[in-house]
Amino acid sequence: MGKNRLKPQKNYEPGNEKQSNKPTDKTLPSKGIIIKYLSFIFGGQYLENQQIFKQIPYFIFLIIIGIIYITNTNIADKKVRDINKLNKEIKELRSEYIITKSELMFLNKQSEIAKRLEPLGIKEITQQPYLIIAEDTTLKIY
Repeated sequence: MGKNRLKPQKNYEPGNEKQSNKPTDKTLPSKGIIIKYLSFIFGGQYLENQQIFKQIPYFIFLIIIGIIYITNTNIADKKVRDINKLNKEIKELRSEYIITKSELMFLNKQSEIAKRLEPLGIKEITQQPYLIIAEDTTLKIY
């Protein structure tokens, strides 16, 4: 294997600089070409060219794709709004269900039923229920 060596340094002279950092004429397009191209497009000469008529179906296709994209976005936004509205409605209905269920449980208590039946003359029984057995047309009470 060889040994690593440093390259010999060149003496720096202020007047002897290379211009490699600056782009050459080959890398930059000339300003005349850019101006000529822009004047061709914005001057209307591009529209006078017959090649534009070959690209009309492509432009129509792009317009149709754009319309479909906008429509799809609007439909998606509408569905998101509808979903949010339905979620709010579900929360409201759930709370209404819980309130109604608790009221029903309160009204089904025996004391509440007795209070509601008192104006009708129906009273709560105070004695234990008993069994009635019928044998041969005679009644026995236990």
